[in-house]
Amino acid sequence: MKKHILASLVILFAAVLLSGCGKEEPKAAILTVKAVENGVLTINRKQNIKVNKTVKLKLNPGNYLFEFNAPGYDKVFKRLTLRNGEKAVLAPDMYKCRSAVLIESIPSGAVVMMDNSEKGTTPIVVRDLAPGSYKA
Repeated sequence: MKKHILASLVILFAAVLLSGCGKEEPKAAILTVKAVENGVLTINRKQNIKVNKTVKLKLNPGNYLFEFNAPGYDKVFKRLTLRNGEKAVLAPDMYKCRSAVLIESIPSGAVVMMDNSEKGTTPIVVRDLAPGSYKA
């Protein structure tokens, strides 16, 4: 009788060890990130990764906040939930930084020339300017 109980316990113990106690290890998600050259990807406001067009990352399943930064582009935020073993692609739309300038004069009505191009008369807001220096 004792042999049967001991044998049963050994078999039960072996079955528990082989089954891994019923817990499945999380399988990493593969994320392909496509962004502009010389960009920086920040994950959950902590980890910074340089991105030179495309990078592949292995991440644990879960919720993530991605921040994309690149010189001359507006900052982009993307939220993404990755699942067990998922293969995902993240390719945010990056827009060039643009700006505007208000030009006034006393008296008003002066013709505004900017980089040898007539823009209108004062007061005027010149829009959609790329970062840089201009002569008016």
